[in-house]
Amino acid sequence: MVDTLATSWRGRAVATTLAVSLAFMSGVTPAAAMQRERNKDCSLTSVGLTPLNDLGTDTYMGAQGGLYPGGSNDVPDGHLALGLARAAEITPRDAAGRPDATGAMVFASIGFSNSMDEFGEFERMVPATANIAASVVVVNGAQGGQHILEWAKPNGRPWRGLENALGAAGVTAQQVQGVWVKLTQRTEASGRRPFPESALEYQAQFTTVVRLLHERLPNLQVAYVSSRVYGGYNNISSPSPEPIAYEEGFGVKWAIESQMTGDPALNADPRAGDVVAPWLAWGPYLWADGTTPRSDGLTWSCGELRSDGAHLAADGSRKVAQMLMDFLQAEPTAAWLFGDRELPPPPADLGEPVTSSTLPAAEPPAATVAADPVSTTTAAPPVSQPPTRSTTPPAAGATADEDGASATPPLVWALLGAGIALGIAGIVTLATRYRRKRSDT
Repeated sequence: MVDTLATSWRGRAVATTLAVSLAFMSGVTPAAAMQRERNKDCSLTSVGLTPLNDLGTDTYMGAQGGLYPGGSNDVPDGHLALGLARAAEITPRDAAGRPDATGAMVFASIGFSNSMDEFGEFERMVPATANIAASVVVVNGAQGGQHILEWAKPNGRPWRGLENALGAAGVTAQQVQGVWVKLTQRTEASGRRPFPESALEYQAQFTTVVRLLHERLPNLQVAYVSSRVYGGYNNISSPSPEPIAYEEGFGVKWAIESQMTGDPALNADPRAGDVVAPWLAWGPYLWADGTTPRSDGLTWSCGELRSDGAHLAADGSRKVAQMLMDFLQAEPTAAWLFGDRELPPPPADLGEPVTSSTLPAAEPPAATVAADPVSTTTAAPPVSQPPTRSTTPPAAGATADEDGASATPPLVWALLGAGIALGIAGIVTLATRYRRKRSDT
C-alpha cells in the first residue's frame, strides 16, 4: 500500500510541479493558467445571431441593425463631411505638435491583448505596403490585460503604456493624429447583464475612453473603431463570451450614433461648441457567426483561435490586420496615411440629420469619475468586474494577459516556480526514501 501511495504521489507531484512551473514561467498566476487550460470547444460553430452589417433594418431584441442609423452600413454624408474636415487637419508635426514638413503623422492602436496581436501583424505589413506615406509612423499602443475599464481610468496603467510605446518609437502624444480602437469588457458568463443594458454600459465606458483620448492626444483627429470577433468557441472561461462579444458591437454603434446626433459628451465638430472627442467611425466590423458565412464571406473557424478560444492564433491575427489595411486603403478620411492618395471633397448634399437607432426607452448608465480631478468624463459603474489590480507601471519586460493577469516579469515568476518545484521535488524524495526503508525492513 505504501509503495502504491508513493508511486501515485510521485506521479501527481511531478505533474503538479510541471504545471505550476510552466504557469509561473509563462508570466501568469497558477489560477489564471488553470483557467486558460479550459480548451476551446470546436463544436460551438454558431450562436445563430446575424452580424450587424447583415442585420440591416431588422432587429436584435428590439435594436435595429446596420453599422449606422437606418440599418445602413454607409457613413451618413453629413458625418462623412465632418470626418473629412477633421482629417484635413492632419499634417506632419514635430515633437511639440507644431506643423513641420519633416515631422511625423502617427497612427496608433488602443486596446487589449487581441488588439495588440492584431495591430502587431498590421505593423509588420506596413513596410511591405508601398504607398504608405513617408511621414507615417505606426505605433502599437494596445496592451495585454487592458480591457475597457482600465482605459477608462484617467491616470490608469494603459495610458502610461501608450506613452512608453510612443517613446520607444521616437514620437510623442502630440504627433498622434489617428487611432484604431478595439476594446472589450471583461465579463464572465455568470456576470452577464441583459441586453440592452450590457451594450449601454459598454457605450458609456467607451464614451469615457474617447474623451480621454482627446485629452491625452491633443492633435488626434480621427478614430476608427472595431468590436470583437466571434467569441463562441469558449463560453466557459472567455472574458467576453457570446453573446457579449456580439452585443459589444451595439455599444460601438450607439456611441458613434450619439456623436452624429449631437451629444455634447462626444462633440467632434468645432462649429457645435467645444471639441471633446475625435471623429468616430466604424473601422472593419470583425464579427461573424463562427463558420456561418457573412454576406461578404467572412467566417471564423475554430483553428483561427488559440487553445483558450479567446485569443486569435497568428493566422487569425493576420486576417484582422489585412481587414484593417483593406479598410484604410478604401476609407476616404484615411487618405493621409497613403502617399498616393488625397482627401476627396465633402459630399455636395449632406442629407438630412440622422436619428439614433438606440432603443427609445434606454439611457446609457453614467456616473462621474469624481475620484480623479483630471477627468470630467463619465463612466458606467463597474459591474461584475474583476478585483482591481494595481495601476503601477509594469517593470521592464512585464507582461499581462487579456484577463488582467499578473504584470510581474516572467523571470520573477520563473524563480518562484523553480522554488515551488524544488520544494515538491524534496517531498517526492522523502516519500521515495520512506518507501525504500519500508521495503528494506
